[in-house]
Amino acid sequence: MKKAAAAWCVSVAVLAAALLLRAFAPAVAPSVPPADTQAAATQAYRIPVNTSLNADVTAKAALIYDNTSGRMLYEKNGQAALYPASVTKLLTALTALDITGLDTVFTVGDENKLVAADASVAGLKPGYRLTVAMLLDAMMICSGNDAAYTLAAGCGQMLLDAGTDGAAGGTGQASAADGVQAFVARMNDKAASLGMTHSHFMNPDGYQDPDHYLTAEDLLLLTKAALQAPPICAAAAKTTEDVTLTSGQTLHWHTSDQMLLPSSPYYYPGLFGLKTGSTDQAGDCFVAAATRDGRELIAIVLDATSPNARWQDSIKLLNYGFIQ
Repeated sequence: MKKAAAAWCVSVAVLAAALLLRAFAPAVAPSVPPADTQAAATQAYRIPVNTSLNADVTAKAALIYDNTSGRMLYEKNGQAALYPASVTKLLTALTALDITGLDTVFTVGDENKLVAADASVAGLKPGYRLTVAMLLDAMMICSGNDAAYTLAAGCGQMLLDAGTDGAAGGTGQASAADGVQAFVARMNDKAASLGMTHSHFMNPDGYQDPDHYLTAEDLLLLTKAALQAPPICAAAAKTTEDVTLTSGQTLHWHTSDQMLLPSSPYYYPGLFGLKTGSTDQAGDCFVAAATRDGRELIAIVLDATSPNARWQDSIKLLNYGFIQ
């Protein structure tokens, strides 16, 4: 009897303690926020936190964006102003298509002297004549700075002759440099119209200039617009081309985009461009667009530590994006 009574007393004590704890439980802060608090916290962060991806992506700035759903999936230093190198040519191409058509023929002239001696070129020489479509290929396939300048000078001269830009308008006497300057002004206007409020451009090829810069977020806006231009996408997807110019010369262009080449260790099925870029100051840059299972992703890498790191970062971003 004494043992039974003792057991009964213990049970009563345990029950009383449990009731006491339950009575005071609401006074203790819950470990999981209420639903409305969780929703507010989610809205406060545009991108998911993924520390492993942060550690893996070595580029100074990077992002991965789902262009199908309109979701930013990951971002690193997206608002940092950085040098873009030749990814500038996406804006050059887009601006040119606002001014003239693919069949317009331009002649390479004195603007060829504005191309830096160590720049990547498509082999254009004064007197060569080629269409805008050919110039787009030369810019997007082999990143020809000479093609960017010929396109800028030709389109800029059209603007000046129409009297829409600069004091030389309508005179027909503007120099190649005047044409390039008018075109670059239009590039900045185009960037502003796309909402690229933290970017500025000084030339059509992306060659290093301290006042020539953009952010990864602005570059995303530019990329989304470029993807709406079929001629740019078609040129960016080409790996090689033998082209016969309208003046008769034949040139061979080969891509520097290792993720487009099936023979490359960095080949990425579903990728269809878009643009590489590299200078000592800008580091190695890349804008990638890829599709899989009905989804289109945009990956941006600015100032990677090496050419190979540029591809590795882009693959990590795309792989991460496609499983989200």
